[in-house]
Amino acid sequence: MKIKPKEFSFKKLEGYNFPANTQVGFLAQDIMEILPNLVNQSGLPLPDLLNKSDSVSSESRIEKYLSVDYVSLIPYIIKSIQEQQLIIEEQGLIIKSLLQANSALPETKATTNGIPYIISLSPNPAQNLLDIELYSENKSSLVTIYN
Repeated sequence: MKIKPKEFSFKKLEGYNFPANTQVGFLAQDIMEILPNLVNQSGLPLPDLLNKSDSVSSESRIEKYLSVDYVSLIPYIIKSIQEQQLIIEEQGLIIKSLLQANSALPETKATTNGIPYIISLSPNPAQNLLDIELYSENKSSLVTIYN
């Protein structure tokens, strides 16, 4: 994802009351690459520091900056959350169907050295023949049957 939250502080400009504490937001340059219509370019006239007055003269320098329209960003964020929710729900259905398909196999809660594995027994109940399938990460396993 190209847009990542960042911590930032405003430049200290005499004559302007920007918040002094750390802010959290997005870099306008990152937003501009994806949603350029949400980025505004403005300029602030800098106070005339030679006269040490807080008034802004017509000959002041201009400090250019970019700003993000966060209110207009909200619908985009909600839409992306909705799209991700659909993906999560689809994956949930896939997981549920896989679990249901595997639940048809009779399982034991067997372990080897505390590592669980699955044994499939069929047919169940057995008469003369019993097939045992062992699903384990070990390459070789030992099954002991007691009567």
